[in-house]
Amino acid sequence: MLKVLVLLVVAAGLLQMVITLVQRKRQRAAQSRLWLDGVAARARVIACREVGGYRYGDRRVELELEVVQSSTAQVEVVVPVGALQELQPGCVIDVRYDPEDPTRVALDPMLSGSPH
Repeated sequence: MLKVLVLLVVAAGLLQMVITLVQRKRQRAAQSRLWLDGVAARARVIACREVGGYRYGDRRVELELEVVQSSTAQVEVVVPVGALQELQPGCVIDVRYDPEDPTRVALDPMLSGSPH
């Protein structure tokens, strides 16, 4: 009985890992599509907060952006440590946004460390 319980717990953990990986892959694909198809704009960083979580030495941050041609948007991204200086309040960065939903914003992939 204990072995079955242990196997169920391990299987549930593995399933959760797979689901998380699939979700992240879909999010990266959506960001890449938005970068290719979205409307080019400039955005001023209003706030940059670390929200925890690291990947390969990169940091997960939440950005509050004022998109010049659009509105204010919040995005959560993983960025290389070296890019943090470009994401301080007051800095202006290149973004693309969805004209049908201006709160959907993609950062320049070179800044966020994501491939095109």
